Amino acid sequence: MRNNPVQRRRSRYARFFAVAYLPELPWRQGNFRAIAGSFKDAIRPDAFTENDLRRYRAAWSQPGAIVINWYPALLRRQMPESNQLRVGLPTLIIRGTQAIFAERELADASARLCDDARITYLERSTHWVQH
Repeated sequence: MRNNPVQRRRSRYARFFAVAYLPELPWRQGNFRAIAGSFKDAIRPDAFTENDLRRYRAAWSQPGAIVINWYPALLRRQMPESNQLRVGLPTLIIRGTQAIFAERELADASARLCDDARITYLERSTHWVQH
């Protein structure tokens, strides 16, 4: 996010999440409408059923369930140089090519941090590849 101008633009929303407790307020409004709405970018219209969303909402409503501290950490913390970060285990990176919040290059950058990485691109997937 720091070094790629396109990714920085796509990640503008992260600055909002860096303010303590503030991001959780709108997420809780309207029965978690904002979070559930973000699931609508899935390619398959049936990827998330109403029952799925009901279960997600039940989980999100638990005290402390919506913790997004990694956004402030990403923006404030000085990260080590990438040559100091290594993943030694074989790694499979699965990336949806239709994801709107992350540049495709991020998968390549992640793979460069691994001793043994393979990237699989799912052409008909968004951010929600597991669905």
